[in-house]
Amino acid sequence: MSSRITKKAMVPAGSSCARLNRPDSGRLIQVQDHAFLRYNLACHECRLGRLEQAKHWLQKAFEVGDPQRIKLMALDDPDLKPLWRDIGSA
Repeated sequence: MSSRITKKAMVPAGSSCARLNRPDSGRLIQVQDHAFLRYNLACHECRLGRLEQAKHWLQKAFEVGDPQRIKLMALDDPDLKPLWRDIGSA
């Protein structure tokens, strides 16, 4: 039996940033939606003021997910507000 478990990212109310909880057993978490994970990393980086890293992760989300859907979501996400001008021109 594999030591990996699968968990879906949960989005807390009022924020699009995912919370991934590590199980106490120390097993690895495999996230099914890689675009969503990258999108949420962009959200976290942006909230921390690390805009270049946020742009990097958002670009990665565009590459592995549906770019139009991600762009629309990002332009409505207050976590990514500092990047809205860049996102809108992309």
